[in-house]
Amino acid sequence: MKKIFTLILSLAFAQAFGQTPAIVMQVVSSSGGYYKDVASGLNISWTIGEPVIETIKNTDGSVVLTQGFQQGNLFTTDVPNTDLPSLNFRMYPNPTINKVWFEVNNQKAKGDFLVEVYDITGRKMITQNLGQFEDQAIKELSVASLRSGIYLVKVRIGNYNSDVIKLIKE
Repeated sequence: MKKIFTLILSLAFAQAFGQTPAIVMQVVSSSGGYYKDVASGLNISWTIGEPVIETIKNTDGSVVLTQGFQQGNLFTTDVPNTDLPSLNFRMYPNPTINKVWFEVNNQKAKGDFLVEVYDITGRKMITQNLGQFEDQAIKELSVASLRSGIYLVKVRIGNYNSDVIKLIKE
């Protein structure tokens, strides 16, 4: 009788105190949210300023544990690399007061010589077609309408694009 009582008492203690509590995902952050659309199966979970995260590494540098709850079932998609032909050009004078000149030496580029000028916040300030481009040309752009400051310039000839160049207007 003692053995059965001890067995029942042991099972009762194991049942009462032997269970681990369910781990609930909690995030300590300044802001965040969760959106679920049942019809499309879309789930979005986000946080801003999750301050309590850490990556623990082995001595050989391999990742062992990464904390933080926004690292769940992630998947990546491949974005095809569409290399457009690059257009190298010279823009002078820089800094400038009223006008800039573009010098392009590209035997393959053909088409309209389009110039776009953006302010530092990304607003488009000037869009101008400087005419047809053939082989080698020097084109002129008036920037007298712009206030003093820093601007970003992009040139396109046909399907050739330039890098973005910084322009300083005095």
